[in-house]
Amino acid sequence: MSQLLQKLSITAVGKREKLLNVVKNPVTRYLPVGAWKIALTSQSTYLTMLPNPVMMNPLFVVGAMAHGKIDKEYTDDYIQMLPAV
Repeated sequence: MSQLLQKLSITAVGKREKLLNVVKNPVTRYLPVGAWKIALTSQSTYLTMLPNPVMMNPLFVVGAMAHGKIDKEYTDDYIQMLPAV
C-alpha cells in the first residue's frame, strides 16, 4: 500500500506490468457507461437478491476506508454485505 501512495502505481515483481494505478478525479470518467453502480456497505438496511448480473452490467464499489462514506454521486444503489452463516 505504501508503494501505491508513494509511486502512484504498483508493478509486478520482475516485470514492468502495472497492477494498480492511482487515477485522477472524477472517478466516473473511468467507469463503464450504462453500468449499474452498486456500493457495498455494512451500514445499509437494503438487502436484495440481484437480478441476472449478465443483463444489468453491475459495477461494485467497495468502501474500504478508515472514515467517511462512499460518495453518492458515482453510485446508483447501496446494498448490505452480510457474513456467511
